[in-house]
This record gives sequence, structure tokens and C-alpha cells, in this order.
Amino acid sequence: MVASFTGLNIAVAGTGSIGKRHISEIEKLTSRVNWTFVRENKTHDQFSLEKQASLVSSVRQALITKPHFLIISNPSFLHAEIIQQALQASIPFYVEKPVAINHEQISALSNAIKVFHPLPCTQVGCNLRFLPSIRRFKEVIDEGLIGHIARASFEVGQWLPDWRPATNYIDSYSANPDQGGGVLLDLIHEIDIARWIFGTMKPISCIKSYVPSLEILSESVASATLTTPNNAIVNINLDYIARKPVRRYQVVGDKGTIVWDLSLKELTLQTVTNRYVLSCGPNDFDILGTYRTAWTTFLDSLCNDLVCVQPLTEGLETSALAIQLKEMACQI
Repeated sequence: MVASFTGLNIAVAGTGSIGKRHISEIEKLTSRVNWTFVRENKTHDQFSLEKQASLVSSVRQALITKPHFLIISNPSFLHAEIIQQALQASIPFYVEKPVAINHEQISALSNAIKVFHPLPCTQVGCNLRFLPSIRRFKEVIDEGLIGHIARASFEVGQWLPDWRPATNYIDSYSANPDQGGGVLLDLIHEIDIARWIFGTMKPISCIKSYVPSLEILSESVASATLTTPNNAIVNINLDYIARKPVRRYQVVGDKGTIVWDLSLKELTLQTVTNRYVLSCGPNDFDILGTYRTAWTTFLDSLCNDLVCVQPLTEGLETSALAIQLKEMACQI
């Protein structure tokens, strides 16, 4: 089990806010970690000194040390190249979403998966799949409690300058489409959850817009329509604009409607005669707790040679769908 992991050698490409969060969670689950940080200039800061980390200037140098696994948490446009290096070296890895930002990267990763098969243990950081209330949301749908599904909507929005208060959002990758910025890739969780629930979906249309007040090159609003294999209509609405953060999912069936609302911290089922609150406890909506669950799952898979719960192939399919929507999006 996880408790047996001591003396791990872990390499990290990307020690920004999300990289630091991953490091913090790992240290809560393991002991005596030996860290190697990838930094092109090999310059220490307070954080690397606190972790007594070794510094290397490239991922290839980090992989030569044969770490137990690699964390890939640098800007999105760099993920695909590092993934290929890790696969070639047969090093397990945990990679932040998205795994790719264009069709060329999708093609390169698809080829690498074929060439370097069997793959090491991998996990993609779409951590909302581990949120208890969302797992219950999916269970109710899978159990057929809302009947034949007619339509669904997945909505998320938050004012981009509020995301990372300590940094200038205009300088972030979110503002730069060449680095994976824009809501269709940056807010890929909703696309991933929709695909997780409904499987392969057919994109019908996508529109995008740019809000001048943000002064960024990436699309700041997008609305996509897809259909499921059972002809349900799925709408996915994403934005960098909502001044009050919103994250809300709704699936409508001929026997009932289920609604998941993060702001209200409530999961409800509405039938013809009754409204049921299926989940409203704080732990069921604790997104920060999903990082702990994700890392517990990954370490268990790695330690016990279990099937990876959210492997690279899953992340690749979600990224491919997001890229398809991004490329078909019409500007308004």
C-alpha cells in the first residue's frame, strides 16, 4: 500500500502552484522523498532548498537518474514532448491536463503509445473524476434512475484575473493560445467529465468569443454542442468571465433531472413528485481533497501493479475532443 512507499526518488518538471500542490500531497502520503527538480537554469529558490532538491537542466537528465516516477506540471504546450521522453525511458508519470494542445501532439503521442507498448503506469490530472459528489452524479445516471437521457449541460466560469492572484494573468499560459491557453483546453475538466459519463460524443458545433476587457489572445468564452451515442444533446459552456465562480452540471431524463452544483455544494434529483438531496456534505464537494485521492490511487497502482485508473490514453481522448472543438469553433 501507499504506506510502504519510503525513500522515493521523484522527478518534477514544473514547480509552480500546481506542482507545489502535488509535492505537498505526496509528502503527506509518503516519507523520505528524494526530489529532483527540472530547471533549465539550475537555480535554487527557497522552495527547492526547503525540499533539499537536486536540480537538473532537462527532463532527459532527470530520467537518466531512473526516478520511481515523474510529475509533469509545467505549461501545457510542453507536456507532449516530455510524455514521449518518459515513455521511451519507461518511467511512470503523473501528467497535468491537457496532455496535448494540437493535432500534431496528439498524433505524436498516439504513435509513441504504439511504439513503447506496454506502457508504464500513467495517470492524467483530471482530478474532478475523484470528487465524491461527481462520482455519485455519474452513478445515478449509470443506474438509469433518471431514465432515457434527453439533454445535458456542463457549465463552468470564473474571472481569469482571480485564478492566480499572485501573478499577472496576462503573462500566464492561459492568455496565450500557443501555450494551451483558452477556455476549451484550460477548462477541459467539463469536457472530460462529459466524456467520462457519456463516452464517445459527436461534436456538432462550437462557437467562441473574446472579451476585450481581459486583453488576451485566447478565447475567453466558448459554447459547444455535441450528441451522445443515444442521441442526447450535450451543451458545454466555458468562460473566463464569471465574476462569481460557477460550476454546474445538469442531466435531464424522462424520469427525472439530476443537478450537481459546486457553488451550492449540492447534488439533487428531481422526479415527477419529489426532490431528493443526494449529497450536500462538505467532503463530497472538497476539490482539494481530490488531489489526495488522485495521488493515493496513482501510488497504489504503481505499488501494487494495478490497472491505472485514469491512464494516458484517457487523457489523450479528452484532449483530442477539446482540440477538435477548438479547431471547429466559429468566432462571434
